[in-house]
Amino acid sequence: MLVNTQRFGQLEIDEGRILAFDEGLPGFEGLRQFVLIQDDEGSPFMWLQAADEPRLAFVVAVPSDFFPGYRLELAEEDRRYLELRKAEDAAVFSIVVVPDDPREMTTNLKAPVVVNPETKRARQVIVNTKGYGLKHKLLGGTAPKRRSARVGRDEDQPLSVAVSK
Repeated sequence: MLVNTQRFGQLEIDEGRILAFDEGLPGFEGLRQFVLIQDDEGSPFMWLQAADEPRLAFVVAVPSDFFPGYRLELAEEDRRYLELRKAEDAAVFSIVVVPDDPREMTTNLKAPVVVNPETKRARQVIVNTKGYGLKHKLLGGTAPKRRSARVGRDEDQPLSVAVSK
């Protein structure tokens, strides 16, 4: 599948990498297909790119890379919707807001994007875990550990698409 992006140009994306947001994202309900793009190897950030809208891409990160104690309490309804056997099987991403001063970046821990790596079903959920808000300052002095997001247990199937420049 060809995906046009404002940032990376036209990318050839394997259909198996497309994430299905059956409800869209809040504010973007008409956009149902996204892909994760990793543009800098080793970076803790990725892009959640809309497959049908070149100008729409969100910076995302794995919250536990920045907040090692981050735990997702996934509602049973969300687990069923995403067809997850166990909440631990989910890939979790938080949307990052990057202002003019990158040192002031924040991330949304209250409403992460949760993906079933096997089925590629995805949904932005609201978690009820105390202490998680919509704007957590991202850079607090500790460098994030970079882990690659993987599909299921198959290390040969990355969830993100690397962009070669």
